[in-house]
Amino acid sequence: MSRIIHTVENMERDKGLELLARRGWLSRVDDEFRETLLENAEWRSFDAAEQITLAGDAEGDLIGLAEGFVAFHIAFGQPSAPILHIGSPVFWMGYRPIVADEARIATATAQSKVWCATIKRRRVRAMLDDRPDWWRHFVTLSLEYGDAAALSGADLLIANAEARLIAVLLRFAGLRGAIPNDDPVLVPVTQQELAGATNLSRNWVGTILRKLATAGWIETRYNGIEITDRDALLSALAAHET
Repeated sequence: MSRIIHTVENMERDKGLELLARRGWLSRVDDEFRETLLENAEWRSFDAAEQITLAGDAEGDLIGLAEGFVAFHIAFGQPSAPILHIGSPVFWMGYRPIVADEARIATATAQSKVWCATIKRRRVRAMLDDRPDWWRHFVTLSLEYGDAAALSGADLLIANAEARLIAVLLRFAGLRGAIPNDDPVLVPVTQQELAGATNLSRNWVGTILRKLATAGWIETRYNGIEITDRDALLSALAAHET
């Protein structure tokens, strides 16, 4: 079995920026834009449960998640609303104030130890003022965010409880896309948080997780849910969809 992916205790800036450059959004943009953006980046870390962004803030940095997991609570609805989505590396956030001059609509909280690059809003806007053709890169970024939001909504419409939980768990782990990953992934999420994110009772979530663990597809740990067989979970999800 391959190694378990845990959040590192310390990630060097150069290593983190290299990861952001070769994975996700920045791997598909112009070289000059990528290099200029990362040259302006500050390197930061957040501890688990520490707030990274706050819904309602009109100002804010562009943030690239290089290591760790970030939970998002949407500004709409009740203050005690459950986790809508968990972002895994590589994930970009915080560009609404840059693109639309509008306040953030989501609060982001570190779900584990987090390492990320932050680029000040004024620096990003200065880049775009100097090179208006670079705005197109933020259009593609917004499409990625829209896809994530659409997938979040689609997951909650899955009628079968087991399939819904599998879909959400895989999305939280960043394993719903085409990126191959044979390593087990430890998702720092509690059964209570999964219950809220899937609109299921905690007892029902526990029952499903025990079934998946018995099959050898996951392991429940004190600090989260470890996905040990991504392909089996994807196959089970596909079987429920057909």
